[in-house]
Amino acid sequence: MNFANHKTVNSNDDVKFVSGFGSFHTNESDPQNPNKLLKPYEQVSWSHITAMIDTPDDCEKHKAQWVIPSTLMSRNST
Repeated sequence: MNFANHKTVNSNDDVKFVSGFGSFHTNESDPQNPNKLLKPYEQVSWSHITAMIDTPDDCEKHKAQWVIPSTLMSRNST
């Protein structure tokens, strides 16, 4: 593996991960459902994630905040 062009991150909070709320939160269009409500994804820092672990929200799982461990603001890589 070549690390010559690897970007060094100064702190964990420099990286923002993809997040949303609830099982229906999406910003991905669906040709079969053109009227689907789209909501932009949120961005969360590592310190926000660890705070959620330390003091989780008291809500039902299908309404809870979720995180995708990626900086790509999409569920799809294309």
